[in-house]
Amino acid sequence: MTKSRMLMWAAALTASALLLAGCGGDDDGNTEAGSDGGSTSSDAASSGGDDSSSSTGASGGGVINLGGEEIAIERLLCYFEEQPRAGLGGVFTHTAQGQGVNAAGDAVLVDFSRAVAEDGTVEFDLTVDVGDFRSADFVGYRGSGDEIIFGDNSASVNTALVNFDDFDAAPVNLSFDLACG
Repeated sequence: MTKSRMLMWAAALTASALLLAGCGGDDDGNTEAGSDGGSTSSDAASSGGDDSSSSTGASGGGVINLGGEEIAIERLLCYFEEQPRAGLGGVFTHTAQGQGVNAAGDAVLVDFSRAVAEDGTVEFDLTVDVGDFRSADFVGYRGSGDEIIFGDNSASVNTALVNFDDFDAAPVNLSFDLACG
């Protein structure tokens, strides 16, 4: 198995794990993510109670611009609460994943996160996968996403990504302003 294929599998597994982590919890639809990574709930605020539900958005989206092509992201899942980074130390503070279809009919998966390492270093991770990862036409892009800006219920970025399989290829620009559902 080539190194690039191993990276693709690792990215696919990471994206799946983040998606599953974002789907957990007892969200009753009243929780919105806070800009500080916490959450607020209208029920908890009105009752003076403690809010322990997760902040998962079940829809949302917008449009991403990948290399000049606008791609509608029809669903954006967000999880803006701290969760441990298994095996890496520190915590994820924000994770989000969206999906859409490009003009060629290929599936597009956008996955991004913000983490704080044990030493306090803030780390961003950003991947965009185009097509079926099992096909020869699959293209996976990766960037540090240093410019990811997380709002209360949204994320935006304007950065350049590198092709997983062809590190000599010119970087591809990515920009978006996506809303969580």
